[in-house]
Amino acid sequence: MKNKSNYQDFIYYQSHNEQIIKQIIAKFRLSMSGITSECMTQKGIVYKKNYGVSTVRIKEISKDYQPSANLAKLLWNTNIRETKILATHLLPKEEANMDLINKWIDAIDTIELAEQLSMNLLIKTDNPSRIALECILSTNHWHQVIGWLMIPRIINMLDKSQTEQVITRGLSLSKSENYQLFKPIAIGLARLCRQGDSTAVMLQSKTQNFEISNSVSEQYIFNQIKQELLFLEN
Repeated sequence: MKNKSNYQDFIYYQSHNEQIIKQIIAKFRLSMSGITSECMTQKGIVYKKNYGVSTVRIKEISKDYQPSANLAKLLWNTNIRETKILATHLLPKEEANMDLINKWIDAIDTIELAEQLSMNLLIKTDNPSRIALECILSTNHWHQVIGWLMIPRIINMLDKSQTEQVITRGLSLSKSENYQLFKPIAIGLARLCRQGDSTAVMLQSKTQNFEISNSVSEQYIFNQIKQELLFLEN
């Protein structure tokens, strides 16, 4: 009888969540923007389905619902741009286990989703430094992008050894020709300067030749670090 009761509860909550998703999609339709969707497509940000709702509006809608792992999973699997972003707001951090996190990370294929997942969920988990380091050390492009997007937000969580790992990995990827990757690398390395003078001096020393490099990405990294140091002086 207990198994039957559990099954009935599952069916009820599944049906309830499906009704909520229909309600959410109706809200997205009311907030949709064809112009935004078209602009994103022109910039190479392509989704299977995209209502063009702003991320600000999606965050506002998320406040109408209680965080729920079951609802978040259903939203993610609905495979619409807006439902995926909303899922990153509604998954409770205490239920964000590594199996689920890795599954969502593996599904990322746009810079926008990489930004939203890292900002709304990954940096709020119990061990964001572990996730970030695993991602930047990966050979998968989108994993690397996600990891580097996380770095600026977790610099105070990194110990000395982890900071050195981040710097070493960033320098090994410094000649990347992919803007979506070398931009967050540059910002991540530059933000590490806020850890203190010793880290800043180390980064200056290791990137001093980037100023005259033929690599666009290395010059970009050099300029980001230079701008960060000027900011810290003021």
